[in-house]
Amino acid sequence: MRLLLLALLLLLPACLEYEIVVTTVVRPDGTAARTLAIREKKEKRTWERFEPPAAPYAVEGDHEKGFAAKADLKPGSHPAGLRVRLGDAKEGAPAPPSADGTVLVEATDLLVGTLFRYEERIETGADPGRFRAALPRWTELGLRYTIETLQIAFPEIDFREVEAKARAEFLPAFDRAIVAAHFSAQVLVTEARAQGRLGDAAEAKLRAVVALGLAPRGVAVTLPEGPPWDDGELEAASEKAARQLLGRLFAPLKAEDRAKVIDAILDEETLSEAGAQAMEKFFPDDQAREKLARDAQAFLCDALGAYLAYGIVDSFDLRFRVEMPGILLRANGDLSRMPTVGWRLEQGDLILASPVLSATSFVPREGAPGEGWDGAMIDRIAEALADVPAEQMAALKELVGKALRVGWPDDPAGLEGEEATAAYETIRDTVKALVPPEPPPSEKK
Repeated sequence: MRLLLLALLLLLPACLEYEIVVTTVVRPDGTAARTLAIREKKEKRTWERFEPPAAPYAVEGDHEKGFAAKADLKPGSHPAGLRVRLGDAKEGAPAPPSADGTVLVEATDLLVGTLFRYEERIETGADPGRFRAALPRWTELGLRYTIETLQIAFPEIDFREVEAKARAEFLPAFDRAIVAAHFSAQVLVTEARAQGRLGDAAEAKLRAVVALGLAPRGVAVTLPEGPPWDDGELEAASEKAARQLLGRLFAPLKAEDRAKVIDAILDEETLSEAGAQAMEKFFPDDQAREKLARDAQAFLCDALGAYLAYGIVDSFDLRFRVEMPGILLRANGDLSRMPTVGWRLEQGDLILASPVLSATSFVPREGAPGEGWDGAMIDRIAEALADVPAEQMAALKELVGKALRVGWPDDPAGLEGEEATAAYETIRDTVKALVPPEPPPSEKK
């Protein structure tokens, strides 16, 4: 499999470099102005990797200066407009499918103010189901290509027992280990992103997941402590794991032949000529090789996402910005340029699971405290209001509106129903906790 992947890298096209800036401004009425600026810096083939944003976006610009897509969004969920292609665009052929995420802008009346919510999901195009279905085909092809390469390089060695053992025992177990590690990595990345901790610590866990998945295959490697990691130690641990795995695969060979073959596989130069001959045998013309490269890229896209599948040769620099009205309560982005929340994503941030960007803010109603609000307070009010039946809401809204003007009575007269009463008490107690108590008469000036 490794030899096949190295050969496929030589067939991939030239590099494209994308700069993408997405700016969303949430207005006090809950609508939003949104602009996507996209520029391909090198080859000027902007729509090679992306589909132009569809309605409600309007696209303007050119390849030299870059393109901008603008839209006015009503409250609700909308297409994000960043439509990454899941295949290569071919002149005269239908456009390949694309993955478009979603952007949500939401304004919720909490009686003492309005809660604003922004949430953006960036679709990568990964498809775990297709990946799992296609995996056996690729590991089988990798085995056939590897055996053919080795037979060309070492005609004096008989690899028939190796091939039979690998197909009967090694490949099914290897497929299961890859699927298990892939699923665990998806869960880990999703959880780490939700907690805002996708970094070195998550990478350490990913390495541990891979090591655990290989353990039943007879690989026992102690990973170096980190982060940070020593590159030499990581390389040594990776080579040790590879030697153990290859040792099991080539167990039917004599010890001397086994060592010679493993050394050759781990040295990329040794088998380059034999690998080229094997490629020529399996894929004898340019058309067959180009199809193989496209199929391999699609497989990698299903496994890890289009940004990484194309990112082998292309680069993507995605920057997102959102401006929220009022008091910012929560955000999982960079807060160094308030009131704008920012995110910067590159290939390593766009793998396995779709990133989700989020921010919430609160605009107090006239008469409510203008500061001191936090996410926990707003959550309590929102949860209490969610329990109030529709028929009780009008009376509660009228009482809260009056309380904001003249003060908060201890007895919520006129309310019917436990839910409305509980919601009023939650709102009253929250507001009173934010308002400084009146000083005693002796302390007034």
